[in-house]
Amino acid sequence: LSGLLFRFDKLNDVISHKSKVPLVADIMASRWAYEALAVYQFQNNSFQEPYYLLDKMEAQADFKATFLADELESRSRYIRENIDNPADSVRSKINEQLQLIQRTIKKDYYQIGTEALLLEKPWTAEIVTPAFNASLTDYIASYKQFYQRVYAKAVNDKENLIYRMENEPGSSYRYNDFRNRYFNESLADLVKNVSAKSRVIEYHGELVQKINPIFLDPATEHPLQYRTHFFAPTKKFLGIVWSTYWFNAMVIWMMTAFFYMALYFGWLRKFIALFGH
Repeated sequence: LSGLLFRFDKLNDVISHKSKVPLVADIMASRWAYEALAVYQFQNNSFQEPYYLLDKMEAQADFKATFLADELESRSRYIRENIDNPADSVRSKINEQLQLIQRTIKKDYYQIGTEALLLEKPWTAEIVTPAFNASLTDYIASYKQFYQRVYAKAVNDKENLIYRMENEPGSSYRYNDFRNRYFNESLADLVKNVSAKSRVIEYHGELVQKINPIFLDPATEHPLQYRTHFFAPTKKFLGIVWSTYWFNAMVIWMMTAFFYMALYFGWLRKFIALFGH
């Protein structure tokens, strides 16, 4: 509440979470307000707004084609190189890596070639055969090529959009001029988390994206799951996709109403009185 800003990742592991805002931060109105303002300003300023969806497609495709594909390949290589090692510790790590790869593939949009991978069955070391390794290697290569094509299309579509906006009859739009006038580079660096040392980390058996949180739509585990990573562009609650700005504003108003009622009815005084007898 004093205005100090630091990354949630720097909190003690007991109360922090690597893929979501920790619960301790959710009781602070400043957390909701700061996120809402930062996300809204980045998404809706006069320069960024026309390109946000294309930049989002470009950023996510680039992340998957490079960092995520490399992580999958690294882990599959470890499995291939150590599958014949009978040590319990190695077998346990192989099982962990197999489950991590399986979860990552099952969550992804790209599913071409997964038929041979038997995703519906639990992956353990016993499933690893030369045929399985070949199928997994082919899938990762195809996965990488697919997202490279998505990235190239997003870049091309953005260039075409810029050309159309600059060359429409009577248009005064100039890309560089709008960028200089409306784009806040420090804010962009913040919501893109460009200072992250690791673009992707392993946490609780999953690969967690740390770069470009502003372009990453949060996954939800159930309809009441409101928690997301910081600077998420949207929130999904009760089956409804909310913009971060309006969802956070709603949370702040609910907090205001709660504390108004607490003050009006003296809930804090009554709670303390329970321990005074």
